[in-house]
Amino acid sequence: MAELLGSLRAVCMEILLWGAQQAQLKRGVDIVWGTPGRVKDHIERGNIDFRSLKFRVLDEVDEMLKIGFVDDVEFILGKVEDASLVQTVLFSATLPVWVKHIASKFLKPDKKTADLVGNEKMKASKNVRHIIIGLHFYWPIIICLTFLFHALVLQDLS
Repeated sequence: MAELLGSLRAVCMEILLWGAQQAQLKRGVDIVWGTPGRVKDHIERGNIDFRSLKFRVLDEVDEMLKIGFVDDVEFILGKVEDASLVQTVLFSATLPVWVKHIASKFLKPDKKTADLVGNEKMKASKNVRHIIIGLHFYWPIIICLTFLFHALVLQDLS
């Protein structure tokens, strides 16, 4: 994992109290992970600096948009001055027309898609093993594993 992700300053971070989040963001981090509402709030407070942003990843985009985060997502994605310098990755279990329409505003015209269900060469694994851990102190590990999966997909798409 370290070889793939390099020397990231904030790969795994437990949920912090508001003041600690502000201080950490102002010092600078390599990864900002949060709900659209929380990220938007940090942007409005001036805690997040997008000048050196290289990637932006939105997971479960269909669900976030469906439950009413359209304005927040558009606000966040619209905060990048030169989107041509940033790779945008959207993960979605479904891709209805309305999600495609919103996504087209923020994806490059030469975008690539990977349909893990349809007729694409790349398919979802049929032998997925799920592990449920009920202890709260394992959340940072789950978040890191999820981030590692996204990093591997980014690597495959680039």
